[in-house]
Amino acid sequence: MDKKSKMLIQILDEILFEISNDEFNLIPAIVKIMQKNKLGIPLMMDVKKCNGSWANKEKYVLSAS
Repeated sequence: MDKKSKMLIQILDEILFEISNDEFNLIPAIVKIMQKNKLGIPLMMDVKKCNGSWANKEKYVLSAS
């Protein structure tokens, strides 16, 4: 399956993904995968959306599913 979205970079405790507008439905699945770990320690994360530039970040609220 070809996807336009991709992980761009990981810096210290941050991971930056570039998600195509038509693939925003992937965000909850990415969050779920990122929160799983073998130690059973909850991984807390913020999800932010950038519009055109990283300087224009806004909080992205995941819809309940």
